[in-house]
Amino acid sequence: MSQVRPPGPKAETFAGKLVTKIKRDPLVPIGCVATAVILGGGLYTLVSNNPSLSQRFMRARILAQGATVVMLCTGGLFLIARVS
Repeated sequence: MSQVRPPGPKAETFAGKLVTKIKRDPLVPIGCVATAVILGGGLYTLVSNNPSLSQRFMRARILAQGATVVMLCTGGLFLIARVS
């Protein structure tokens, strides 16, 4: 006699995990995109030989990275508070 196994839990796809994490902490992806855009602008101005504007972009990138790290840590603290 063959036994039929009940279906197990479905494995979550990469896209599903990404959507879940974005819903849980939406500010972190926004900060990552902002950092990447500012970095791209800074590299473009560096290549186009505008060092003063490039320097401003790189300083803005540092601020965006710092804000992203703060948002990540804050989200982690909220998650810990919610669990306990």
